[in-house]
Amino acid sequence: MQYRAEIDGLRAVAVLPVLLFHAGFPAFAGGFTGVDIFFVISGYLITSLILAEMAESRFSIVGFYDRRARRILPALFTVAISAIPFAYLWMTPRQLEDFSESLMAVALSGSNFLFWKEDGYFELTAELKPLLHTWSLGVEEQFYILFPLLILLLWRFGRGQVAAALLLLGIASFLLAEWMSNAAPSANFYLLPSRAWELFAGALCAFYLAGRERQPGPAGPESRSRRLANALALLGLGMILAGFWVIDKSVPFPSRHALLPVVGTVLVILFARRDTIAGRLLALRPFVGIGLISYSLYLWHQPLFAFARLRSEEDPGPMLYLLLIAAAFLLAFLSWRYVERPFRSRDRFNRKQIFTFSGVGILLLICLGAAGDIGKGFPNRLAADGRTLASLEERLRPNNGLSSLCDHSFRIRPECMSGQPPEVVLWGDSYAMHLADALTAGDNPPALIQLTKSVCGPFINLAPIVLPLYGEKWAEDCLNFNAEVMAWLRRGDSGRYVVLSSPFSQYLGEEAEFLTADGRRVRTGSTPENMAIVAKALEETLTELTKAGHYPVVIGPPPRSGRNIGQCLLRAGMFGFDPAGCDFAMTGMEEKSRMAITLLNRVADKYPVIRLEDFICAEGRCRAMKDGTFLYRDAGHLTHEGARLIGREMNLPARIREE
Repeated sequence: MQYRAEIDGLRAVAVLPVLLFHAGFPAFAGGFTGVDIFFVISGYLITSLILAEMAESRFSIVGFYDRRARRILPALFTVAISAIPFAYLWMTPRQLEDFSESLMAVALSGSNFLFWKEDGYFELTAELKPLLHTWSLGVEEQFYILFPLLILLLWRFGRGQVAAALLLLGIASFLLAEWMSNAAPSANFYLLPSRAWELFAGALCAFYLAGRERQPGPAGPESRSRRLANALALLGLGMILAGFWVIDKSVPFPSRHALLPVVGTVLVILFARRDTIAGRLLALRPFVGIGLISYSLYLWHQPLFAFARLRSEEDPGPMLYLLLIAAAFLLAFLSWRYVERPFRSRDRFNRKQIFTFSGVGILLLICLGAAGDIGKGFPNRLAADGRTLASLEERLRPNNGLSSLCDHSFRIRPECMSGQPPEVVLWGDSYAMHLADALTAGDNPPALIQLTKSVCGPFINLAPIVLPLYGEKWAEDCLNFNAEVMAWLRRGDSGRYVVLSSPFSQYLGEEAEFLTADGRRVRTGSTPENMAIVAKALEETLTELTKAGHYPVVIGPPPRSGRNIGQCLLRAGMFGFDPAGCDFAMTGMEEKSRMAITLLNRVADKYPVIRLEDFICAEGRCRAMKDGTFLYRDAGHLTHEGARLIGREMNLPARIREE
């Protein structure tokens, strides 16, 4: 296979936006699509090698896996093992336990399955996972296991039939991705079946170019085909660059939106030869140099970013991220020069040595990961104040209210009731859950029943379509859940007072999208219009509760700064930082928090509204901790101890009865 410098240049175009996206630079909100470019390139390169060897009747599965092991495993093992000491020093027990599981998943080529089951790729907590980015390697490795077997199975029918089969499989995978982008967004993002079409797109490029080599097109600088190739290569490059700015995390992905980077990459691969403008640009030495180390650069950047976030007193700013990117470049060059290149050399390592090394490396990662997992993250390690990390982390344990069973589906459970008959009904999403301790704290607490569903605000006729994690199917479930709650409330068996709560952020902003009770999907693209829709839905819900004989009270969400305040408090305890550094000015309040205040102002003249910022904020500053009590467990949810303190200090049970 002939070397193409422009493909290495294309790797540079793919990897740099990924780094800038993970560093949080807003100009590269779609930088994560660089991974899709890598998928297409990988499909093209491995298929080109297979076709070349097939043509010479020397292709073998063992040889294929030998090349993949040389390419992927040495640098991956180096980065994963290098991360272990820092994980032990700077991670809490739960974080270290999760990291240990990711070590085992990486060793078994299944990290995409692990991260699919955990937090979403775009969640704040995902930023703290040093091996999060290996999900894409899991997708590729699973493809590499299956793809050559598929080629061998189909090859007897002829090259054209193989290409046709790949085209049909690619179309099926694309249609699956489009469907799953709403039905199962997280699985769609992480798993091979809905990503395979991107790799198949690259594979089809290889089939097309292999056929063209046998039938070359017209030559000459003025030929029509040369001008067309120039235009198409530039169009492809433009599509790739547009994807970095047009696509963002609010877009369902991968889906038809992924056609922008994928088709763009296909056009570059097919037409950006060295005699085209795009080809000459991509073949420039700086781009080629970055492309050569792009794999190691991709591997190193996420651990550097994650550990910087874990260890820093303040969330890293742009200057620190630029320094970390520079460090990633240095480490990438070193691992390319002293790890990648030597292991690719058959003069240095023969096939038996490579397979032995791979087996030992896999076993080592599994053993190290198992040690951390079985040891539960070594909870007896000490924080800066001398307390165990386990006791510190326990303060930030998930706050599901009365029970973790009080989530997802409508069911009257004894675990979700603090007494009989219930006097107060707690209705909403996770921002209602965290109020359970507040409502049952202090003197004369009411009997409470908790009816909650994560990310599902208490609206009878409106549900958010929150992508990429929650699609239309989830929104339908939300509408059904709230309909069941309202039907139960209309029966009037219990629940004199109904407390409603949500951050409302999933409903607000220009990117918000809704599913209505009559099945309409609404996306206005306008913040004021969305505000009007949500305010109307909230007022209709409150009116229906009043008609049903209940007294509704809305409790607003805690103010948010956009920072993971719980992790800030945790780092302060672990490393001896001043927890006051986790406070924030009211002027620094997150825009969605301001929108929530505006929303509640619209109904406050008709219905009771209790604002938590009245307690959390004073003299222009919002506190993360009060009287030694952690108020926040993450970017916005209350801790158990924080909720109890607020319940006592604000006397919420009495205020609800008064309202």
